[in-house]
Amino acid sequence: MDLLIIFFAKYFIFLIIIFVGLFLLNHHGHTKLFYKNALIIFLSALCAWIVAYILKDIIKHPRPDETLALIKDGSYSFPSGHTTFISALGMSLSNINKKIGYKIIFLSLIVGFARVLAGVHFWYDILGGLVLGIVISFALTKLVRKFI
Repeated sequence: MDLLIIFFAKYFIFLIIIFVGLFLLNHHGHTKLFYKNALIIFLSALCAWIVAYILKDIIKHPRPDETLALIKDGSYSFPSGHTTFISALGMSLSNINKKIGYKIIFLSLIVGFARVLAGVHFWYDILGGLVLGIVISFALTKLVRKFI
């Protein structure tokens, strides 16, 4: 069971990123719309992730007991960067396909839950990352669509 938790907590995010890229390619092909949507989706996720890490250094909330954690991570816990990144990805993707976008947001909760089980986050780190990712993605997507 530990290996499954570690997989979802640490590596599943990469499969989600690959899935989103393949979905965009399949949905738009190599068109101008593909590049525009890919830029918006991945830029919003990246910006949300950066904001999450800036907040971690400002808030400096300690992680759960490092001695019990399945994954060792020396940074602070609030908000969850993984959950922030994936929920931003899902929120941006929901502008193209609501069904797939909301499923990605749900997957961010699975990754977050696995990170709680792995001992690297508290439940409120996941909730904070979810809200942060959705808010930043929503705002950035609206802003970028105005200028592109």
